[in-house]
Amino acid sequence: MELDVKNLNFPCQSCGRVGLADGNDGFYYCVHCGSRCEDIVDADIADENFYDASNRGALYQDSHRRAPVASTFDSEPPVTQSQLWATLTQSPKTPNEQHNIYEYNPYSPMADVIGSVGPATLNDFGPTIPDDFGPSAGSRGLSYKDYYNEVRIRYVMGLQIMVQLQCEALTKEFGANPLVNQICGPIWFRYLNASGVFDDDWADETIRDSESQKQGEVKETKPRLKFRAEPHNIHGQRAVMIWYRSLRQRLPLSSSLAISFLACHVAREAILPADLVQWSIEGKLPYFYAFMEIEKNIGEPSSACPLSSSLMFRPSQSVSSQKLESLAASIAETIGLELPPVNFHRIASRYLRKLSLPEDQILPKALLLQEWSMPPDLWLSSSEWRLPTRVCVMCILIVAIRILYNINGFGVWEKSLCKGACTYTSNGDNEDYNQFDAEKLLQKLHAIYDQIDLSYEYSKDLSTYLQYCKDVVFAGLEPSYEDYEEERSIEQLWEFYQKNKDDIEGIVDQDNLNRKRPRESVKCRDCYEENKKLCDHHPSDSQFCDFSMDHKNTCFSGETSTETYMDRAIKELKQEMDENRFLYIPPRKIIKRRDYLHYKRKRDDGAFTYVAHADYYILLRACARMANIDTRLMHWAVLIFEKRLSWLEKRIEECLHMMPPKVSCEFCRTEDKADDDNADDINLSELTL
Repeated sequence: MELDVKNLNFPCQSCGRVGLADGNDGFYYCVHCGSRCEDIVDADIADENFYDASNRGALYQDSHRRAPVASTFDSEPPVTQSQLWATLTQSPKTPNEQHNIYEYNPYSPMADVIGSVGPATLNDFGPTIPDDFGPSAGSRGLSYKDYYNEVRIRYVMGLQIMVQLQCEALTKEFGANPLVNQICGPIWFRYLNASGVFDDDWADETIRDSESQKQGEVKETKPRLKFRAEPHNIHGQRAVMIWYRSLRQRLPLSSSLAISFLACHVAREAILPADLVQWSIEGKLPYFYAFMEIEKNIGEPSSACPLSSSLMFRPSQSVSSQKLESLAASIAETIGLELPPVNFHRIASRYLRKLSLPEDQILPKALLLQEWSMPPDLWLSSSEWRLPTRVCVMCILIVAIRILYNINGFGVWEKSLCKGACTYTSNGDNEDYNQFDAEKLLQKLHAIYDQIDLSYEYSKDLSTYLQYCKDVVFAGLEPSYEDYEEERSIEQLWEFYQKNKDDIEGIVDQDNLNRKRPRESVKCRDCYEENKKLCDHHPSDSQFCDFSMDHKNTCFSGETSTETYMDRAIKELKQEMDENRFLYIPPRKIIKRRDYLHYKRKRDDGAFTYVAHADYYILLRACARMANIDTRLMHWAVLIFEKRLSWLEKRIEECLHMMPPKVSCEFCRTEDKADDDNADDINLSELTL
């Protein structure tokens, strides 16, 4: 087709961007990807070259010939791959440049000089609506290399954008150090280089592996008609999907969270893997819905990579905090990054504030234990079977609290029950403690245990959950195509919810309340605390105290009972301990030693059974819930740390009582020569620790 063109704002048939330039050879070329437009030929005649001479028809004037336009691609030198990556990863300077990102088209004839044209915005793209009559012209002639290059670069760029979005959210939403944004870059590129996805033989090796995995007789399957233009392996499997699975195996989506955590860890932030997992599930950290932002930045899928963004960048499930921590350590080992231990001071301080415990009394002692023992569990490990680092931090706090408050099975909690101290309620602040008052400490831990809320934020009420489903769970989903009935039903249901919002949420809250097993009725608590006030105002009058305790027992059980409140509280604690395979030990009566008490575990019918006093168990369960770990695992970690401390004390004791060997010297000897001959020589083995 011959056509005179004055305006060159035509869409390219290969990349879809707008803009064509004359190549001085009769054809026009895309200024972005360099591909030649086959449907437009330069006739060397423009509109101004015609004039009407008395209606005799249009005549051509040679004097009005257009001056040749220099080709854009002949004046710019090609760029290297490192320069291309530097351009792709540069951060915009202004908010208006947020979407100024290259779209790399490896199947283009001018792919080597794509960096010389300059960044293009999303407005430079042509129509993105699929053709109605077969595949577009851009899909014709795509080679094997074009497909795997496009799949690889699209997945890598999408994962990189996910890491950037997460680090930005950590600094803006959660107050992390801005240094996190600078640290994640080198970690990501080292990890990308170590993955081997940019090796020359990556694509061929992936295809060969897919062909060799099937053994025996392989049934040949013909490629589907829809994907017949794509490359396939010998078994008829799509090469695009094979490369995508290889990329997701070498660079899993969860590695974005691991890299973000490594950046926080190196920056000495008190952000734990459990925090990242919780924030990603709640939708506060871009992970499950990040594919929408990724598509806004890199555009819609192309012909060489027809995989949707939701398929490529939407995780199918969440990752556990323990697996995330081991993955972060594995990445650090892969790239040769030497990691420091966790920031014990900030993490321990955070736990003490959440437990409303006196930080100024406990934290200095815990820091001494940490600096003296230096447990290896404070370093990240690539093993998924090792306990998380946050558990080690909590173990040190438990041991420090036991030492300071002398929690060694003396029955402090049982004694407080006689005073009605179990009704202690916490106001959430660090209250004034007497010097290491174990009774008040256990009262607070007993009261705060049920107040520790580890549920997700979207489960608070129905409206929050519906908004969470809209933004995270069903992000990017729309009603069926032209299904007006479905849209109308959704609108009607939403209007009904908005009108009856208070009544619906009240029913849901009441149902959740009925499902829980209350330990004590509200009426009983109010009744008892009223009488306890009278008892506090008249401490010498035993009548008020007896009436208060008897009324407590009556309200609690609903009927008159001879069982005292202390017996009932101990019975409930025993039941809870039995559910966690703990055996209750009564308070110590014959006390021979008042030093630190070590607990042990024993194997019973193939499973371990733990023994503990009530004082220790109340401290243990509160700390375990705060660290979001099972009580038995927390107790096991405490036993390991106590064993390490005992070993250190034993070795230090041996060193202090080690006598130096006898040394004979000819200048200072005063004994006989016979004694010198019998003197012991230095034994170096005795000096080793």
